Amino acid sequence: MRRLRKALGLVQGEKRKFNKKDVTETVLKDEKHLHIPLITAERAWAYYMQLKFEANAEPRKKFHMMNRLRKAKKYADQLDALCADSTRVDARTKLETKAYCCWLTGTLYFETAKWSEAQGMLSQAKTIYDSLCQAVGEEEGNLFKQNLIGRISPILQGIWIRAVESKSLKVGKSLKIGKNRIKSEFIFY
Repeated sequence: MRRLRKALGLVQGEKRKFNKKDVTETVLKDEKHLHIPLITAERAWAYYMQLKFEANAEPRKKFHMMNRLRKAKKYADQLDALCADSTRVDARTKLETKAYCCWLTGTLYFETAKWSEAQGMLSQAKTIYDSLCQAVGEEEGNLFKQNLIGRISPILQGIWIRAVESKSLKVGKSLKIGKNRIKSEFIFY
């Protein structure tokens, strides 16, 4: 992270003095400036995943795990706001950052057992990724389907199962569970 900031001229301090430098619209000159909030969000996400694995043995790590996920969501929100407000970012990047932000937010809601909010955010992310799959080439579209949509569909199934267990789900249409896909309309209340 320090190396990236140094290369972009956004070093946050000298030897003994700290000066916080956020990436804003005025600082955004190159697409590499978008890497700073993206990498910080990915760092927090990776640490969350590590703590999630370790939380099985030590229950106290669950609190730290949730804080890291909240921090990843915060950085993803910053990235999304930066891209949405910028005129230097193309439409595809704006869609990708919006979907990424929705995915992290939906994952946070899933971990905090807010089923209706999680279902809404993850469905929105899945819709954006589906539209991106159709807009890009076949090879890149397959990467979206395998990596990103493949992560969202099992979480949506988990939401449905947990919501049925907690009886906070009313099924609007018949549920069809295919290969890692849910095709139904469900309403939470």
